Amino acid sequence: MRVVRFAAVMLAAFLAASCSSTYRSMSALEKREFLVELEEETLAELVEDQPKAQADLDNAIGHAIFSNTEAKVPFVGAGDGIGVVVNKETGERSYLKVTRFDVGGGLGVRTYRLIIVFFEEEALKKLAGGKLEFGAGVEAGAKDKDIGTGPGGIAGSRKEGYVLYQLSDSGASVSLTVRMIKYSVLDLGD
Repeated sequence: MRVVRFAAVMLAAFLAASCSSTYRSMSALEKREFLVELEEETLAELVEDQPKAQADLDNAIGHAIFSNTEAKVPFVGAGDGIGVVVNKETGERSYLKVTRFDVGGGLGVRTYRLIIVFFEEEALKKLAGGKLEFGAGVEAGAKDKDIGTGPGGIAGSRKEGYVLYQLSDSGASVSLTVRMIKYSVLDLGD
């Protein structure tokens, strides 16, 4: 019975966090302005926290910045967010919505920003067009205001054609899950 109550409390916390997401009630213009500000602030913070990231940004053909909220209860989790993909060579910007569903052990609620720095055009185009991604992994992070770390251990995690960085904003979570992440194009009237 305690597990059921705890799960209900965690889901309520997630719903409260999701409903308070600032972008949900914004107009298309306000979302675009939010994403421009998010991009500028996140890149500045990334370089301040991870000075070596500047070399990646300088050598990249583009980048993506996402603001995400996620909640985990003992066996399931969910999250959402929005972001922008920028092609530095063409100046083209694509806006995306992120939906996440996890199955597996986990606990917590957190907000974080994901930065993807691209070195290959194919990976950049694939994300800019929206895609469905499945994955498995272990994540842990905690941050209270300016104290702590996110799954910032991911910082500098290199994949084929891109590098990932993650900045934690608030909350705490730990998980071992199989996840489904769906990126879909967000039409902001460009």
